[in-house]
Amino acid sequence: GTLTRLTSLLGLSALAAVALAGCNAPPSSAVLSLDPDPAFTTDDLSLVFVQNASDPDPEDDVSYDITWTRNGDAMGSYRGARVIPADETTKGEEWAVTVIPMDDKVEGQAATTSIVISNTAPEGHVSIPLAVPRADDPVIAEAVVDDVDGDEVELRWSWTRDGELTGYDTDTIPAEATERGQIWSVTLVPHDGQDAGVAVSAEASIANVAPEIVSLALAQSKVYEGSGVQAIAETADLDGD
Repeated sequence: GTLTRLTSLLGLSALAAVALAGCNAPPSSAVLSLDPDPAFTTDDLSLVFVQNASDPDPEDDVSYDITWTRNGDAMGSYRGARVIPADETTKGEEWAVTVIPMDDKVEGQAATTSIVISNTAPEGHVSIPLAVPRADDPVIAEAVVDDVDGDEVELRWSWTRDGELTGYDTDTIPAEATERGQIWSVTLVPHDGQDAGVAVSAEASIANVAPEIVSLALAQSKVYEGSGVQAIAETADLDGD
């Protein structure tokens, strides 16, 4: 009887100890997101707490252990950081952040979110340096393109003549294709093999070409004082005027 009572007392004491040790409840996990979404290599990547962790024990303060990985590799230099600077990210990388909430006694459940850095479409600018070419000049477009991801950029050209699409798909219209008064407009779409950039355009107006004298001669082989002089001129006009 005495042994049984002692065992019961010890058992109750052990249960009481377990109960006392477990009376501190861990904080709940936070709800996370990464901003912006989608994210590009020119964006700072920010951790956003959509919902903070909460602790059932109102007297407990909750802190966070924040860790980052890039393509699965730990980024120890950013432990505790809430922002990853843009110059750390590259197209195609997967960035993940894990947040463990804790009070001064126990850790709560970890929460993780991740994002893949998106491709940035290239940007382009097009101009026609000789904006008022003559009919005997080729119309030549010049392009400047930039791709922040360092991708090779394909230039996709198209031309219209007086608003009508033509079959020309390079940066040059040959002189023989143009006539005075025509309006030639070029459109450039830069493409990096994954995304197309915004189309950009420029135009040129074909100017009149002044006629020229091809040859000039006198009608008479001899000219006498007091007699009239007649000249014979041969002219040409590229525009057909």
